Amino acid sequence: ARGDRRGAVATMRAVCADAPDEPGYALSLAAMLTAGDAAEAAQARAIYQRWAAPAQGAPIRASALEALLRLDAAAGDRAAVRAGLDAALALPLDDNRRRTFEAIDRALTSGRPAGPLLRGYFFGPGDDLAWAAMAVALDPADPFARYLLSLQLAERGFSVLSARLFASALTAGLPSPRFVRAAGRRLVVQAWRAGDRAALDHAIATLASTGVAIDRALADDWRERQAAAPVTAGR
Repeated sequence: ARGDRRGAVATMRAVCADAPDEPGYALSLAAMLTAGDAAEAAQARAIYQRWAAPAQGAPIRASALEALLRLDAAAGDRAAVRAGLDAALALPLDDNRRRTFEAIDRALTSGRPAGPLLRGYFFGPGDDLAWAAMAVALDPADPFARYLLSLQLAERGFSVLSARLFASALTAGLPSPRFVRAAGRRLVVQAWRAGDRAALDHAIATLASTGVAIDRALADDWRERQAAAPVTAGR
């Protein structure tokens, strides 16, 4: 927190020496080392490769593989990125983790005009909001780009814009049911905060139609909230 990277690395090395088989500590150390010199970056890669091995559990492998994807992308090794992504997509992951890899796959394989900007969103330097905004500006018809921009706007509290974009992305069609579910859950909150009744109704209908029990329960809950305290602009 004070900017003492050398001290932080030394302390985390000591932690890892005390608990060499704890993946959380090892992956934290690797994340610190990636910002170092070539030798430290090589150590980080070795740590990620250890925890990305097939002998490890799926959640840990997924975290390590995602980190390796970013290292390989920074090095321009597209073949390694593809191989790592295929390995991650083959894992038995929950919807949230799998959706991340599906999103990366979508960006890597996009042949749309904004494809390079989508790849920048996941692998490029700078602000994710800027990458997503440029992607939507270049290709406003791409629902996936709108979905990514909606996420960034929601994180920054721009509920009105976020709700509109989530709703339009859902209407246009997202890449898989996992994205539909995620967008519906995000939209219901952003629409409520924005006071957007039409978007709220859209979100509730989306959640009710996914075929997943917890989504139906969420839809029922939001219907009850809306009935008890109807949404108003600027909520």
